Amino acid sequence: MSEQARSGLELGADETLVLFELLQRWLEDGRGAPIRAAVVDDAELWALSALK
Repeated sequence: MSEQARSGLELGADETLVLFELLQRWLEDGRGAPIRAAVVDDAELWALSALK
């Protein structure tokens, strides 16, 4: 991937934790069904879990 095609997201530790908790809650209580449906491989969920 060329440098021009790259993008990034910078979050502080507090923001990362809040995002992780939000996604985790959505996945656990069913509101995350669209997220879970978009997951092709369990590794994608593991990557989201690694955000904390």
